[in-house]
Amino acid sequence: MATKKNTAAEVRAEGFSYQQFGYPDDAGFDTDIDKLLNEQALIVEARVGATAWAAASDVTAAHVKRAERFLACAELWSRRINRLESETVIGGESDKSRGITEFRKNQQNYLAMSDKEYASVDATPAAAAPSSGVAFSAETSSHFPAAAT
Repeated sequence: MATKKNTAAEVRAEGFSYQQFGYPDDAGFDTDIDKLLNEQALIVEARVGATAWAAASDVTAAHVKRAERFLACAELWSRRINRLESETVIGGESDKSRGITEFRKNQQNYLAMSDKEYASVDATPAAAAPSSGVAFSAETSSHFPAAAT
């Protein structure tokens, strides 16, 4: 089982604070960051392989560590987006909408940086996710029999 390579303090140094997520102090936030890092460690190990994960090379180990941290940061941006969206009134508060857009850009930047770290250890980048945009469709039906043509 993969053991995380980053600490909560290293993730917080990327610009995150407990206030952004509604925690009363760093202790609870750090506990959740540690859980998140443990999850990301498993993902990164599966992606780069056990050999790269346990690399003796300082360079490879640094790339793997950064990939783990960047994935954790992308997840934290996702959580910030969810928090802000839950507080946004549909059709209003354009400042929050602009904030959400910027948060999504930050999330995508962290995902791109993690892909660069994977490339540095010859790991295959994850396939691009299909569009997460909203899709609508409509179907009409009736209880009346179809008209003869």
